[in-house]
Parts: sequence; structure tokens; C-alpha cells
Amino acid sequence: MSMEPQRPRSPFAEFVGCELVAAGGGEARARMRYRPEHDNIHGTIHGGAIATLADFTLGWAVRASLPAGTPLATVELKINYLRPARGDLEARARVLHQGRTLAVVEADVVDAAGAPVARVLSTFAIGTGRREGGAAGGLERREGGGAGRPEERDGGAPSGPDRTPGQEETAAGEEDGHDG
Repeated sequence: MSMEPQRPRSPFAEFVGCELVAAGGGEARARMRYRPEHDNIHGTIHGGAIATLADFTLGWAVRASLPAGTPLATVELKINYLRPARGDLEARARVLHQGRTLAVVEADVVDAAGAPVARVLSTFAIGTGRREGGAAGGLERREGGGAGRPEERDGGAPSGPDRTPGQEETAAGEEDGHDG
């Protein structure tokens, strides 16, 4: 693994305290030095901080194999917390499969003694583009950051020709039909 010379900033990861140690060859390592702000009400590291470290590291395992500036977004993250965590943490991620538009990545998060804290599996969307006719064909940059398909940005409900025949809306905007 090697360090990428010019890497994009991740303000949230910096806020939480994630630091990239190494990335390359479909792998990445990152650490999070313990701060009292990481604690939950039980005095152990909050699961959200652990998930953030994992997501940051997983993203770098994929990003290190892509051309600079290629957009990347987490579309799924599944985490198993194995034990309460205390102190500094390290995440080690590796790409299991990388295609043109999706990558599947796994990570282990360990404490300073090397004891497993969490196991993570994630899927990332890769790239940008537009399909013929202007429909989103992957990730696209939008005002205010983030990415997504037009129907996701507009609340997710299909309209017009994408609506299933017979699908009607009530005055409240809910679909008319049965409960099941």
C-alpha cells in the first residue's frame, strides 16, 4: 500500500478524527485516535464513530484504484459490532470486487491491542455520466454536494410515464389501493 500524493479532503472524517495511514492495491488502512467526544453514554466509543472510520477506510480502498476525481458514494453499509471499543482504533479495508459502476468492500476495525471491534461489508457506486436523453446514468454532482438519480432527489415517487398503469394518487399524495 502507498499513500496517494493529492487526496481530497473529507471534512466530516477530519471532524471525527479519521486519518488515512495507507491506500493502494485495493486496500487501505486508517486510524482514529481516541477523544472523549467519541464516547457514548456507556463510556465506550459510539457505534457511529466506528462506522465513520470504517466507511472512510472502505472508500479509500476503492478510491486508490480509480482515476483522480472519480466520484464515489456509499450506497450500502452493514456493520457487526463485536465488542465495546475503547482507545485508538484502526480499520483495514480491502476491495472484494470492483466493476465499472459498483464496488464491494470489506473492513475490520480493531483496537490498539489488535482485538476485533467490528466487521463491515459495504457497496460503493462509482463514476459519473448521463444516459441518452439526459437521464442520470450513475453519480452526478449536484448543488450542495451529494449525488443521486433524479427520482431520489425529488422524493422518490415516480411520475408521468414511470408510474405503473392504474397507480393513482389521493388528494393527500398517497397511492390509492390496498394495504399490502
